[in-house]
Amino acid sequence: MKRIGMLFLAGLVIVSWIAFGGIKSNVLGSEYPNKPITLVIPYEAGSGADVLTRPLAEGASKKLGVPIMVINKPGASGTIGLKQVLDSKPDGYTLGQHSALASNKLQGIFPKNQKDVDMIGCYQYDPATIVSNAKKPWNSIKELIEYAKSRPEEVKVATSAKGAIWWLATVSFADAAAIKLNIMPQPGAGGMAATQAAGGHTDLAVAGLPEFKTLIDAGNLRLLAVCGPKRIAGKYTYAPTLMELGYKVDVYAMRCILGPKGMPKAIVDKLQQVFGEVAQSKEYVDFLIAQNSVPIWYPGEQGVKAWDDQGEYFRPLLEKAGLLKEAK
Repeated sequence: MKRIGMLFLAGLVIVSWIAFGGIKSNVLGSEYPNKPITLVIPYEAGSGADVLTRPLAEGASKKLGVPIMVINKPGASGTIGLKQVLDSKPDGYTLGQHSALASNKLQGIFPKNQKDVDMIGCYQYDPATIVSNAKKPWNSIKELIEYAKSRPEEVKVATSAKGAIWWLATVSFADAAAIKLNIMPQPGAGGMAATQAAGGHTDLAVAGLPEFKTLIDAGNLRLLAVCGPKRIAGKYTYAPTLMELGYKVDVYAMRCILGPKGMPKAIVDKLQQVFGEVAQSKEYVDFLIAQNSVPIWYPGEQGVKAWDDQGEYFRPLLEKAGLLKEAK
C-alpha cells in the first residue's frame, strides 16, 4: 500500500512537471508575433504611400519572422482604412499606415488624430510637387504664375480629394502666389491626378514626386516646382522650391506606421525597434533616395510632435477655405 502511494506521488510529480512544461511551452509559443500581421494602407495601389511602404513592411516581416499582409483600403482621405485599424483589437496584429492624421481631425472628417493612436513611427516624407502637362506653353513656375494671373480660374489643376494633403498644397500655392486656379479634386491620393494631367484633361497636377516620376521621365509631364524648403536631390534638382522664389509654401506628405490605442507596451516597443531598424537601414534609405523621397525616423512621441506641427501649419489654410471644424 505504501509502495502504491509512493508510485502515485511520483506519477503526480511527473504529470505536474509535464503540465508545467506544457504551460511554459504555450507561453513561449504565444510570444509576439506568432501569426501574420495585417498592415492597412488607406490609399490606392500604386500611390506614393503604397510604393514607399511595401518595402518597409517586407523588411519588418523578415525581422519579425511572420508575414505582413498589406491591404489597400482607399477612400475618404484615408479615413476608411484608418477606422478599420483603430477599431481592431489592440494586439499588434492589425497595423496601419497614414499620411494625413492632423488635417483630417481639423476638418471634422474623422474624430481622431495622432494623439488617439499608438504611434510606431514616421519613416519618410515627400514634399508636394507641381507638374504641368508637357505640351502647355509655360516652361517654368514663374511663367505659369504669370499666365494664371492673367487668366483667373482658367488653369485646371488635378490633385487629391478636397481637404487632403495634396489639395492643401494646391490651396497653399494658389494663396501664396495670389492666383485663382480651377482646382479639380480627384479620388484617392496622387495617382489619378498624375494621369489627368498627363492625358491633357487638366493643365497641372499637384502631388508627391513618386506619383509623377514615370510620367516625367516619359516626357508626358514637366516638373515645375517643389512645395518645400529644399530642392529634391538627384536628377530633379533643377526644379526650384516655391520658398526660394519668395512663396511661403511648405507642404509634405509624412508617412507613419501606427496601431490602435492600447497595445501592450512590450509590443509597441518591439514594433518601434523593428520598423526603426528597417527605416534606418542602408537598403531602405537608399531605396527612398532613389525614389527622390526623404528618409526620416521619428518614433513614438517624436512622430506625434511632428504631426502636431503640421496641423498648426494647416489650421489657417483650412480656416480660410471654410473647412476648419475643430476649435483650437
